[in-house]
Amino acid sequence: MNTPFGTSIFCDDVRHEVDNKFSLVGCYGSQMLLNGSAPLKLPTFAVFVKIIFPINYPFKKILVRVYSVFDDQEEEIARANFVRPKELNKVPHPDGGEWKHKVGQFVIPFRWAPFHIPSNGVIYVRAQFDNEGGSEEIRLGALPCRFNPLPPEDV
Repeated sequence: MNTPFGTSIFCDDVRHEVDNKFSLVGCYGSQMLLNGSAPLKLPTFAVFVKIIFPINYPFKKILVRVYSVFDDQEEEIARANFVRPKELNKVPHPDGGEWKHKVGQFVIPFRWAPFHIPSNGVIYVRAQFDNEGGSEEIRLGALPCRFNPLPPEDV
């Protein structure tokens, strides 16, 4: 592995549990299908982001952004900044040997309560790695949001 990559899991809620564990509730598949008509307010919405990178990948900081696009209006709805930890290369091997594949990771849970969905659209996540030579952006996932109008009731 030579370059960073990551994933985003879109769900109804992320709960931080004891022992540094996370519970993801109501995870969405390839899209969010909403029954009824727009607009809609969800009680909660969350994105669980995980970024994995080679230890020797040169970066000074990472900026993670979550965007929404509804009614052709793109908006940054959340961001998180990380600075490269100085001790990243000093993690000891449990057996005292050498690591063959050194990787680091960041886990970022984003959560909104409530979350407003005004129309069909998309929510997506990007990470920007900055170093002395410039920056590189990686894509971390997207969730199309689609309303599924209910048929009219028979009278």
